[in-house]
Amino acid sequence: MTHYGPISHSLYEYFIARVRFKLKDESCCWNWTGGHDLGGYGTITPVKYNNKIGRAHRVAWELEYRSIPEGMFVCHHCDNPQCVRPSHLFLGTTADNTADMIAKGRKRKMCSRGTVLEIRNRYSAGESIHKLAIRFKLTRTSIYKIVTH
Repeated sequence: MTHYGPISHSLYEYFIARVRFKLKDESCCWNWTGGHDLGGYGTITPVKYNNKIGRAHRVAWELEYRSIPEGMFVCHHCDNPQCVRPSHLFLGTTADNTADMIAKGRKRKMCSRGTVLEIRNRYSAGESIHKLAIRFKLTRTSIYKIVTH
């Protein structure tokens, strides 16, 4: 078992201040209102989290259950990357995470080299990331990653 950061009172207070709690029922997500990465996952700054950037849902798991076994993912039952509600999270291996993604229809679409080049050419010619995302049925994040190499 490993800890990805110290569970201190100040981390707990920092964390709680950035969560939008909905207590109506168990199906309601608790969304992270702090910073996010490009995938939409909440992030905690290095100053607050053991000198490295931490993902908020992993910190939520540690605050609730104390540790994450080595090599395990903290996955979402709810498929909401902003959610930090412990009852919406579960531990899984790489295989578990991939199987969950496929079962829920979230498998990433792979682009051919030709498609990547076409996207880059269209972007260079002035087509917006938003329009490219619609044209190629990809997320804006995926288009951004393609055009920025």
